[in-house]
Amino acid sequence: GFTSVQLSGLTTAQIGVISTTAFSVLSSGQLSGLTTTQLAKISTADIAQLTTSQVNGLTSTQLGGLTSTQITAISTTAFPGLSSGQLSGLTTTQMKAFTTSDIALLTTSQVSGLSSTQLGGLTTSQVAAITSTAVFGLTSGQLSGFTASQIGVISTTAFSVLTSGQLSGLTTTQVKSFSTADIALLTTSQLNGLTSTQLVGFTTSQIAAISTTAFPGLSSGQLSGLTTTQLAKFTTSDIALLTTSQVSGLTSTQLASLTTSQVAAITSTAILGFTSGQLGGLTTSQIGVISTTAFSVLSSGQLSGLTTTQLAKFSTSDIALLTTSQVNGLTSTQLGGLTATQVAAITSTAILGFTSGQLSGFTAAEIGGISTTAFSVISSGQLSGLTTTQLQSITTANILTMTTSQINGLTSTQLGGMTATQIGAISTTGFLGLSSGQLSGLTTTQMKALTTADIGVMISSQLDGFTTTDLRALSTAQVNAFTSTIIAAMTTTQIAALI
Repeated sequence: GFTSVQLSGLTTAQIGVISTTAFSVLSSGQLSGLTTTQLAKISTADIAQLTTSQVNGLTSTQLGGLTSTQITAISTTAFPGLSSGQLSGLTTTQMKAFTTSDIALLTTSQVSGLSSTQLGGLTTSQVAAITSTAVFGLTSGQLSGFTASQIGVISTTAFSVLTSGQLSGLTTTQVKSFSTADIALLTTSQLNGLTSTQLVGFTTSQIAAISTTAFPGLSSGQLSGLTTTQLAKFTTSDIALLTTSQVSGLTSTQLASLTTSQVAAITSTAILGFTSGQLGGLTTSQIGVISTTAFSVLSSGQLSGLTTTQLAKFSTSDIALLTTSQVNGLTSTQLGGLTATQVAAITSTAILGFTSGQLSGFTAAEIGGISTTAFSVISSGQLSGLTTTQLQSITTANILTMTTSQINGLTSTQLGGMTATQIGAISTTGFLGLSSGQLSGLTTTQMKALTTADIGVMISSQLDGFTTTDLRALSTAQVNAFTSTIIAAMTTTQIAALI
């Protein structure tokens, strides 16, 4: 029947002897009248009997007067009765007095009122007891008040529910305290919410712990801020997930630091995001391990930025995949740097993309290395730009495949520079492409190299290309190869030269 006023009039000695049984039935209204001095005399046994209702009725001032021992005595049953307002009035010493069992009961509402100072004063054991439910109620500002040691002991369960907004307020020192187990739980959203400054503060072990599931959450801006040492820690599985957007932000220095295993993992999708400048920064070792699948999609613009040294590192399998579009962007200087083996791998499809100007940049050795299949489809226009030195390097096997159109497209100067062996290798089909003007430019040595088969298919319009000197130089076998039609078409002067 005591009123709050009557109770407030009791001395501290009287308050101290109220039995636990009597104390347990005091209403929140009766307790609200007690002074901090009176409350300080309440035994821990009495405190342990407080209900959620009784605890909730205490004022912030009254709670602030409780000793650490009394705070510890508050039961886990009564603890949920504390409001955010009541908790916000407690000192850091009082907060430390709560048991880990109490802390594990904190709600989002209760933690919302705690200050950064109060949170920063919690022990690591208390922080480790904060649940995923409670941590969700912390603001980025509150989390920023945690020490690095406290951040490091947040449970993986609690860490996994932190939002990108909560994480964004952490300092690089705090971020460095994330355990690798926590990092491994980061989602794409959480990872994407971290700033470039925070990420660059990650240790190499933390970078290595980023899961392949979360990796796609990294933006080009975030990746561009990473150090070369950090990039080296990404697994090939991570690299295989790179998008065109992500690679677009990487610097030449960063790309040049990638291991050959990482470069080999770059997909055909990602490589399309590289600029010619980025590709130009890759080392020859890195160029050499680009997968054939990735190489096959490189644009002519991307290839145009490569050096001759880089191009020389592409495998024959890569070269065999070149398209007409890709080769069209290569310069004469780049083409002149290809190895004979690489040139031999150029397909009949790709060679059609070369201009006469590009082919003129080939060395004599490269021209000689063009495969018979590829050479057979070269147009007369493409051949027209070759020098006599280049033409002399064409193999007899390739000469044999030349069509009437290809032969007819050669200039007298080009034909005049060919060796007698090459002239002799011209097929009967190719021979028919020679005009009288082209034949007239051949030397007597070249004329003597014509096969009897060639002479046997000669048409009358070609006769004008034979001078009397040429006819006199022909062998008996060659003369005998003239058909009766050709003999009948000869002038008396030409006939006389044969006798």
